Amino acid sequence: MELKDQLGSRFSVNILWDGVTFSPARIGDKPMQDFITVAESGEGTPLYLETVSTLLKDCRKVRIISGRLSGVEGRLVRIRKARRVMVDLPGDLAVATEYIRPECMEEIG
Repeated sequence: MELKDQLGSRFSVNILWDGVTFSPARIGDKPMQDFITVAESGEGTPLYLETVSTLLKDCRKVRIISGRLSGVEGRLVRIRKARRVMVDLPGDLAVATEYIRPECMEEIG
């Protein structure tokens, strides 16, 4: 909140709230970097998702191992009949890649 007060109206500051504790969410560097990487990839059109909870049923955690998105970790979901890697943040905010071939991914934890 101090940062928001210091910047005043010069910049827009958005705060992502944790829905459980109702305090500002703490997001690790790796998930945030993965989210930014997918959102700015320029590979197809990233799909921004508003309702994440319905997609989380039975999905596996994967890491992309080749291509421009190599190193990105997320959950394998099926959207519009295509397998995509979804990177989600607290507060039901997520972005999904375009179709990712199975040989370009590895399952993690």
